[in-house]
Amino acid sequence: MESEAHPRAEEIYAKVRREQPSLSLATVHRTLELLCEAGEAGKVTPLHDSARYDGNLDPHHHVICVRCRRIADVQAPEFERLIEASPGLADFRLLGYAVEIRALCRNCQRSSGRGRAKQAEWPN
Repeated sequence: MESEAHPRAEEIYAKVRREQPSLSLATVHRTLELLCEAGEAGKVTPLHDSARYDGNLDPHHHVICVRCRRIADVQAPEFERLIEASPGLADFRLLGYAVEIRALCRNCQRSSGRGRAKQAEWPN
């Protein structure tokens, strides 16, 4: 929880296993999922549940419906200007980036008030 390195489950497993040799990688994965569901941790890549592919190779961003997982491309040159001017990147050579915007698509907005069971939504 204190790491700013955004470690992978395998890295956490390797570190914790030194003190808990009987720990399994599956337990680490389950624990991380529970922490995310409880809002105690977040994922940098929210599309972890299945591989998604994009034929558009031009630089662009994505808006992702948190309910149905619909993805749409977003062209936003203002994002590029903000990102490229960020002082936090001073020690890095920028190779690329993509912004993922979490939202509710129009269909899910319409259906959200009709008594449907609420599906899991990603934490902020």
